[in-house]
Amino acid sequence: MSSEELIPYEFTERWSTNEKRMLKYMLANDGMQFMRYFFMLREGSKMIRNWHHYVIEHVLQGVYDGLIDRLIVNLAPGYTKTEQVVLNFISRGIALNPRSKYIHTSYSGDLAQENSSKIKQTVESQEFQELWPMRTRMDTKGKKRWFTELGGGMMAAPSGGQITGFRAGRMESGFTGAFINDDPVKPGDAYSNVKRNGINNRFNNTMRSRLAVETVPMINIMQRIHEDDLSGFLLKGGSGDVWHHLTIPTLLSEEILNQPYPQEYTHGIRIDINGVLKALHNGQPYAF
Repeated sequence: MSSEELIPYEFTERWSTNEKRMLKYMLANDGMQFMRYFFMLREGSKMIRNWHHYVIEHVLQGVYDGLIDRLIVNLAPGYTKTEQVVLNFISRGIALNPRSKYIHTSYSGDLAQENSSKIKQTVESQEFQELWPMRTRMDTKGKKRWFTELGGGMMAAPSGGQITGFRAGRMESGFTGAFINDDPVKPGDAYSNVKRNGINNRFNNTMRSRLAVETVPMINIMQRIHEDDLSGFLLKGGSGDVWHHLTIPTLLSEEILNQPYPQEYTHGIRIDINGVLKALHNGQPYAF
């Protein structure tokens, strides 16, 4: 069964125990295959892949592996960032560690809860349950907060809303969950100093305090909309953390790839796209 043939998009009773075991192994160890499999389940069509999906997935694997605990991903709208860094990352994380816990925020509380509902539906699907059995608890059927019977789960909230009674990750070793912030500021509010600074301050005052331990990963994925948006604030040292920084350009060219990293980003570690692509091509590890 090749990787191209493997994505059946629908579980059938004709599959042997060995075929299911092979599928589980591949999806657990290959984030792109996991995303392709469950994208078809959610959307009813094949996922159109691009080079940037492989780069982002390689970086996200670094988060699972404990090589990255602070990550900023900047890219334009329409590049399936929410699909990959929210829906896929959390679903696969729950498969890898059924006890993992997540907080997901966005400028829109409704959008965050819709993402939470999609993740929950993925976990409850026959396709997921055949490989990683874990029923969701009957007393947590809402979109805002839900748990599995194995202890994993998530909370969804607006970036400017209340985040209480829940922590991302666990006080355990290994990957135990994450805090994922997807477009924390509404594009129309980016040029309001009050609203922009409110989210930046909220990151320090509220979001960072919602980690079970300091080493639980935090991921901020967003389009750049202002020099002092949350990405700029963090990269300039606003939280005191050092952030691995991946920028996916809309137009890929040697000139753009070779641009010097901004000197004001004193707390950013640039992830070299060329370096990741070469590592993927040569099958060698990339040094984050």
